[in-house]
Amino acid sequence: KAANHPQAELLDKQLAYRQITGPNRRSDAAWALINAIDRLIKQHGAAWAGRVAELVTRYELKRGLVAQVDLPGDQFLSVMPELLTLAPIQHVNLLAPFGPLDEIVASPLLGRLSSLHVDSAKTAFGDRCAIALANNPHATHLADLSLADCAITRTGVDVLAASPHLAGVKRLDLSSNPCDPTPQAI
Repeated sequence: KAANHPQAELLDKQLAYRQITGPNRRSDAAWALINAIDRLIKQHGAAWAGRVAELVTRYELKRGLVAQVDLPGDQFLSVMPELLTLAPIQHVNLLAPFGPLDEIVASPLLGRLSSLHVDSAKTAFGDRCAIALANNPHATHLADLSLADCAITRTGVDVLAASPHLAGVKRLDLSSNPCDPTPQAI
């Protein structure tokens, strides 16, 4: 704020919304913050995202900065190094075409992410990529991992569960796989 940074207003509103908890998230004040955040992003988002907006399919601003992107998997290895110099990318949603998933999940670039979603990759992922990911020592910072509908069998699930590199994962989605250990609400 003191430096008149253009994203200070967005950051203030995002932090204020983050502090609202429980049923208060449905209050008029919460909705007013959401609407103000949306207006600021519509008005300035592309300018604030800069080159990142040109390199990805979709981006989201969190805490005033680009932190989440959707990116075709076939571009991950070539684009991600530049993205990481442009913004503090923490969350990546990989999209089709998925490209070399075995190289992606073994990449040191995963060491810069806290969240990776590779949903609906089907047999392009499978146990082969689950094993490569489980063996990647750079995956230790992942806290949120979604591998829904990725053709993972019991073998892949067991390897993922036993991986010391994935011990920090707090949210793991393996739904819609041949082996789906995701608890279901009844």
